[in-house]
Amino acid sequence: MKALGWRLQTQIGLLLLGVLVVAQALSLWLFVDERALAIQAAIGAEAAGRAANVALLVEDVSPDIQRQIIQAATSPLVSFELSDEPKVLHEHPSEGAAVKARIRALMGELYSRDIRVEVHEIEQGLLPL
Repeated sequence: MKALGWRLQTQIGLLLLGVLVVAQALSLWLFVDERALAIQAAIGAEAAGRAANVALLVEDVSPDIQRQIIQAATSPLVSFELSDEPKVLHEHPSEGAAVKARIRALMGELYSRDIRVEVHEIEQGLLPL
């Protein structure tokens, strides 16, 4: 009878240990997913801020200085170009709407020009922060 009791206690203990391991693995998975989303949001906010600053800087400078500003602001995550024709020809309301709204807010209400945003996933994995 005592041997059966140990087995039941052992089974309950192993069951509790298994449930604990599964719960910890699930919480770790959720944490990693949330962290990845937070990093993507931070990268998007940084890109929007950089775009707004670049647009304000190139507004009133000579073409030579404009090229230097564009070259300095371009990075592996954000690309800028100046041309007479827009590179972003399509306007999808949902695509890049948050980035576009952030740029509009950073540039102020007096900025009335059209803001076009094209968002792509980066080809390589996220760069380490």
